[in-house]
Amino acid sequence: MQTQIFKNIPDISKLVDPAIFDNAIAAARELVEINGRLMEKFLENQIGLANLCVEGSEKQLHAVGNVTNAQDFTEKQTTLIEEYREKLTAVTGDNIKLAQDASEEYVAWFKRNLPKTETVKPKAVKATKAAA
Repeated sequence: MQTQIFKNIPDISKLVDPAIFDNAIAAARELVEINGRLMEKFLENQIGLANLCVEGSEKQLHAVGNVTNAQDFTEKQTTLIEEYREKLTAVTGDNIKLAQDASEEYVAWFKRNLPKTETVKPKAVKATKAAA
């Protein structure tokens, strides 16, 4: 049943100029590169967060081990929480910046590559109507 669908489609080479395929492959490669860079940067931030968690846990252990009274405990915990908050805020800001940069890259990619598909549409519509 699934193969019948493909039998009804005329030879795609009649519909599309070979240069279109080259453009599509180049666009796909570019998209893979954009995604790869984005994933690499997000992964670096995630590793930084994991290191921050380990570092924070280690600092808490050291802080609690040297506590002499409740006030000392509260002061050390407050200091650690403030430090942790500052670092988390910085990482969150970095992630927001990455998301904005990625959005701009994707928009630019679509603007560059979407017009290239317009040359396919008229021939494809005509051939599809003829095949139906």
